[in-house]
Amino acid sequence: MIRCFYLALILSSCAIDTSSINNSNYKFDSTVPLDIQFHIINNLIVNNASELSFSEYGVNEYKILAGNSIRPLENEVKVSLSVKAFLNSESYEFSYIIKKIYNTNELNPLAENQRKEFIVMQSLDEIIQQINMEISKIEMQSIKS
Repeated sequence: MIRCFYLALILSSCAIDTSSINNSNYKFDSTVPLDIQFHIINNLIVNNASELSFSEYGVNEYKILAGNSIRPLENEVKVSLSVKAFLNSESYEFSYIIKKIYNTNELNPLAENQRKEFIVMQSLDEIIQQINMEISKIEMQSIKS
């Protein structure tokens, strides 16, 4: 009983102060789903002086049919995201589109859906890397001048 009390005391004292977490420099449009918002916030490396606004998130899937088969041979997934950045009292706009084509030779539809989700998240990670590069490039140019 005493061990449980000490364990509870230690765990409660290690709680993160949620009031110190600041997400005011990220703004999201209603088109960006909540899980994607968390993924973007956790993976971006941004200076506190910059403000980012995300909009026009979209995932489109196109099935490429070929021959006499009933199922498509390939799928094309297109992930798009628009970003407006406010850095050093200047505004920058970026639009990103990542297209990936993959074979659909899976017999299991659940595995095919998981593969599509993996490709969407992989594309989103590529977009986040590009955003990080663009913002760091702008910050370096502002330091240089």
